[in-house]
Amino acid sequence: MAASTLEILHKLLTDHDVRLEHFVDEPCVDFVQPSGGGGGATAAAVMSKPPGHMILVHLTSDSAMFKTVGHFALLL
Repeated sequence: MAASTLEILHKLLTDHDVRLEHFVDEPCVDFVQPSGGGGGATAAAVMSKPPGHMILVHLTSDSAMFKTVGHFALLL
């Protein structure tokens, strides 16, 4: 299971195209309330950051993910 998890992480990181805008903090909103008071939610144009970017951020900081992946690597 550890090897399969590392393979998935590797694929996501390999496929990730690093861009400057990924490092800019913008709100990641899935839905926003319309200003017209219509009562329904509409999809926002704001996109969340790519999974490869989030993995990159977690692996380059002293995070739980970094420690877990390091532990998996020692087991292989």
